[in-house]
Amino acid sequence: MRSKKVELVSFEEIKDQLEDESSIDKELCEKEKEYELKKVVTELINRLPHKQKAALYLVVYGKMAYKDVADVLKTSVSSVESLVFRAKQNLKKFILKDKKLKELFGIKP
Repeated sequence: MRSKKVELVSFEEIKDQLEDESSIDKELCEKEKEYELKKVVTELINRLPHKQKAALYLVVYGKMAYKDVADVLKTSVSSVESLVFRAKQNLKKFILKDKKLKELFGIKP
């Protein structure tokens, strides 16, 4: 019967491997949190009145100028500014009313 060779591994190699795995775990946790945050933001935006939601979406996600959004929504620029402002205020209210959301967004009580 042949004897098997035992391969020695240095402590540094093991340490490096564990650090790499720890780094991957941290990255996965961050990605999960980011996904959860995006999901919650989408749910909150969907609770907004239609015009506020449309204006906010076009400005923030569509990266459109207020003038262009006004043209799309067939309204004035000042109306779009007001809609976006109220949408942000409503989102803030939704978050501040919910303890879990405050924690998720890192808001201290």
